Amino acid sequence: MTQLGDKEILIVGGFNGKFLTDCFIIECDDGGKPVKLKREGTNNLNLFPFQVPTLGSTKERAVLTIDWQTMALYKYKESKWDYVQHIKS
Repeated sequence: MTQLGDKEILIVGGFNGKFLTDCFIIECDDGGKPVKLKREGTNNLNLFPFQVPTLGSTKERAVLTIDWQTMALYKYKESKWDYVQHIKS
């Protein structure tokens, strides 16, 4: 998970007996209390960055993460995930 905007947190992936590709945005009020949960999805990518360093830029409203299954770097921006590059030579 990572901070996406001033009042938004992005959560991706998980495990409940199988790997999950779910993606959610939690919107918070001025005090940091969660007030809305929005399901985003992963653009039909089988993206699974669970337990992976995920970095966010609140200025750009963008997130970078790695999918260890495909060894690829992905960027989330404007409600969609895009492949950036392969990370293993």
